[in-house]
Amino acid sequence: MFQPPPPPPPRVITYKTLRDNGAELFLGDRIGEPQIAWDWIEQTARVLEDFNVPIGNYPRLASQLLRKEAYEWWKRTDESAGTPKPWTWTHFEWAFKQEYIPKRFSEEKRKEFVELQQGDMTLPEYRQKFTSLAKFAPTLVSTPTDRIEEFRKKLRPDLRSRVSVLTTVDFAEAYDLIARADSDLSACIEYLKTNNVSSSTHRPISSISKGKRPFQESSNSHFSKKGKSLQTHSVASENKSKGWKHPLCDTCGRHHPGECWFAQGLCLGCGKPGHFRRDCPTNPGKPFPIALVVSQSASARPAPSQRSTARSNPAKN
Repeated sequence: MFQPPPPPPPRVITYKTLRDNGAELFLGDRIGEPQIAWDWIEQTARVLEDFNVPIGNYPRLASQLLRKEAYEWWKRTDESAGTPKPWTWTHFEWAFKQEYIPKRFSEEKRKEFVELQQGDMTLPEYRQKFTSLAKFAPTLVSTPTDRIEEFRKKLRPDLRSRVSVLTTVDFAEAYDLIARADSDLSACIEYLKTNNVSSSTHRPISSISKGKRPFQESSNSHFSKKGKSLQTHSVASENKSKGWKHPLCDTCGRHHPGECWFAQGLCLGCGKPGHFRRDCPTNPGKPFPIALVVSQSASARPAPSQRSTARSNPAKN
């Protein structure tokens, strides 16, 4: 009867194995830089986990990476009456952080995460910052949904409005959707700049995209209500004279009725959430097309200057 071969013996993890696979020495000589200690304990645990080392062996192997002042600390702690024998990893982590990672450091990092905003950072820069700080606030990102929502609500306002509906619970997939929205937004801004759509009649989108506040008039501004009324009338007259059916939107730079789909994070093809114009199943197209809506009746009529010219130059028989 066939007998399966015996399982291979468990791999012996040595100091050399750890060092060859990314584990670092810890000297304990830079006690004023707790981030170094935090990174070391995380990296050591990651290497041990990658080798499927039983957690009961973590303290023994981790202690082999301690040198100089750090090794002296370990010896003192090992001789303490409160240290369990054998060491547990929970106690090792607790004692190590008590010595090298002050509570104040963790609290400051948590506060930094809570107050984090994308601001002028690029999306990859923001993701890196978010990831590095999230570990100091585990209760805020304890589930995939919580992590995605925390990431989303710290985005730039203009980008956040475009990804208000994220149904996925996979962070990588959510990030990909956000990155595509960011790319579409950049394409829109570039289009407006290239085609000079951002004129004096509305606020430039580029200022919104960089997180800058729109121009605000002070209480003692020389613009009176009458002046504003005349300006509004002037813009309306310009729209009518050029054959535009709808007013110019300050947000997206297009002429359209009703609320702006772009401001609500909706598809510019069908007005529905969850996808972008280039992926629209019912009205696909290039991302963020900017088109002027011209009424057919206006386009069919000759311009006023043409009519006056026609009257002053009657047809000759």
